[in-house]
Amino acid sequence: MEEIGVSGLLRTKGVGYIYDEFLRDLSTHRQKMIYREMRDNDAVIGAMFFALEMILRKAEWRVEPAEAELVKKANGKNGDAKGAMGAVLGGWQVAGIFIAQSGTPVDIRANGASLRAPGNRQRPNLNGDQKVIGDIGPGKQYFDISVYSAPAPNTFGTMTRNSGPRGPGYVNMDASVVKRIKANDRYALELRVDAFNVTNTPHFGNPGRDFGTATFGQVTSTLGPGDGATGPRLVRFGARFTF
Repeated sequence: MEEIGVSGLLRTKGVGYIYDEFLRDLSTHRQKMIYREMRDNDAVIGAMFFALEMILRKAEWRVEPAEAELVKKANGKNGDAKGAMGAVLGGWQVAGIFIAQSGTPVDIRANGASLRAPGNRQRPNLNGDQKVIGDIGPGKQYFDISVYSAPAPNTFGTMTRNSGPRGPGYVNMDASVVKRIKANDRYALELRVDAFNVTNTPHFGNPGRDFGTATFGQVTSTLGPGDGATGPRLVRFGARFTF
């Protein structure tokens, strides 16, 4: 057997077959070290890993009805719910989607009048470590604004694009409960309740990003459907008859 590069492909000598196998160096504790090194030292790979982590954090779950003993009593030999107990316990479905992700970086900006370079973006100077305080609402600071200052005339500030602290995180859960009532093999009635943002958790927008303004560093808005987020709790009832 000979190893081809570092892709984890192995080939049997004298045979033209090539098959996949995990790279040996990544089959032990060394995997975590390599992953962290790639993530932290390469901006492109780090961005790819971040995108994958955001996808993997979206957990979709589904629960099928009832306990085994109750199902045995309620269902017949063919698996169809029978009798009063079957009508009550059978045909239930519960499903949901849970999302939890960190906030996005704040792109802090400054007034470009002193830059005297039309079409260019001005940013403030950063004079210390950025600190998230976490307060929400008008007049309250989400992050410490004392570490920022205006740059000298005709010079660019030291901050770069999206280099501010991260805004509030996003946590949301949607759920559905469905009851299917089967009259026979042809006719069935489906009753359902869909709840979006079940916990009615507020989804706050990023704090003000314009240095020197009254709302700089303050969270004064929430996200909604127009921002690609779920708004306040919404409950929807539905029915469907199939034949």
